[in-house]
Amino acid sequence: GDAANGARKGLDTSVLLATGSADRYAYVYDITGQEGGALLQKLDGHADRVYTAQFHPTQAVLATGSADFSLKIWRTAATNRERGLVGAEASPLA
Repeated sequence: GDAANGARKGLDTSVLLATGSADRYAYVYDITGQEGGALLQKLDGHADRVYTAQFHPTQAVLATGSADFSLKIWRTAATNRERGLVGAEASPLA
């Protein structure tokens, strides 16, 4: 009833899209109902082109993989109300 509807109001219903790029950055867009989407963040951390970007299905994390042979894990910043991401480097894949 009303309790369930009230709880849903607090949920973030944004639809996010993450992409890799040839310029060594990953990009996160909010594609919720906007023509073309709005750039939320440019993620800097790789030394070469970013080939893959994948959100975890249930957790607030993003993984990116690069031609620099590294994998980076990005988690949402709990204190950042702008939905920014904070990088945490994982061990390079070999």
